[in-house]
Amino acid sequence: MIKPSRTAFGLACLASLLLASPVAAAKNNPPHDGSTLTKPVALSTTSWTTVLGADLQTSQKRNLRASGWLTFVNTSAKPVVVTLRFFDKPKGGAVDIHAGKEHVTVPAHSRAAAPLGLLCDGETAGSYQLGVQARSTGPVSVNAGSLTALALPLPSASDYLLNAGVVNTNSIALGNADVVVLKTTLSYGSAVTTAASEPVNALANAMVNVQGGQSLATAQVDFFIDGNLVGNLHETVPANAFVSIPAFVLCNCIPAGDHSFVIKARSNIPGPHVTLGVLTVVGLPTDGSIPNSAKVGDGSVHPLDTKPQQFLKQTLKTGSLSDVWMGGWLTVHNPLDKPAVITVRPELNGSAQGPSVVVTVPAHSTVSIPAGVQDNGEPAGSYLIGLLISSSIVGPDFNGDGLVASYALPQF
Repeated sequence: MIKPSRTAFGLACLASLLLASPVAAAKNNPPHDGSTLTKPVALSTTSWTTVLGADLQTSQKRNLRASGWLTFVNTSAKPVVVTLRFFDKPKGGAVDIHAGKEHVTVPAHSRAAAPLGLLCDGETAGSYQLGVQARSTGPVSVNAGSLTALALPLPSASDYLLNAGVVNTNSIALGNADVVVLKTTLSYGSAVTTAASEPVNALANAMVNVQGGQSLATAQVDFFIDGNLVGNLHETVPANAFVSIPAFVLCNCIPAGDHSFVIKARSNIPGPHVTLGVLTVVGLPTDGSIPNSAKVGDGSVHPLDTKPQQFLKQTLKTGSLSDVWMGGWLTVHNPLDKPAVITVRPELNGSAQGPSVVVTVPAHSTVSIPAGVQDNGEPAGSYLIGLLISSSIVGPDFNGDGLVASYALPQF
């Protein structure tokens, strides 16, 4: 039975996370790639600019997945809307632009972030680039970003990793009652035929794009696994603006059978609409072949300082040379009468990793911030992983809602 968590999208059910085993098998190691953007890229108002991409090479038919984040800087005196579209391109083939677009409003003289998510199922063997393109309604730059891609085997493959995903491009009106935004099923055989199989740690990664109505509103996003509420988060949605809400959840030791993953949303007042949603789930093995770990926010308020503080700390143990991925989100509340600039950066064994996520949190607002990076070629060992968080002014807080997950893909 999966028990609901009292905090945001975090769940540690049935058992604690299994760390690396030195005798783990290599059969579950999927093709993968990661990339980062560290130099600003100015966006055009008339044409699309490819701002981030990752390359995958597969020897069999696979489901392709990518996730990450981008940050934007608006130095002008007016709000600017950034539009993102996702694509995959087979080597020697045409670019396939995916249905649905993600929109983010960057307020005047401010910074904003967008979580990224894309999937394409049943792609034949070959080489692919997965990426994101952007354009804007005004002078905005993409300041930084990170993208990680996986090529996950299909159920018929010997190295199958459980996975599922769904994209929703329909407009969904939000009101006082929960409505289903995204729904998918992670199938793990049947309880009869696979009762003796190892359970899996299910990592779900979601993005919900919301457009505000005529008035300031608060959106609530709820995550359900097998009908049980496992967490929720709240996000301030300014009037007539777009926000993109990230959410991760990890449920440990999912047993055999079919398991539903559902995201529902609501608003404190009518007006906001969901314009795009992406949900992917992968079942990470518990036999140690893919070491994985996670830390869930404690639900307590943590005042932020102008000096970086570490939150959502965890330990990941690896038994061989590996590519280490970490990703997640956290919610920051600003009760002040003026905006605050929040900086979030991944940390590995006391050293900051990858580019920073820098976001302006408006006065009297709550914003969920994505973060993550992939570090390649890390030697075997024990890694202390977390997020370094600071604020430009004293007053905002990390409200204890968040999750950071990590895994290591061994290099063989």
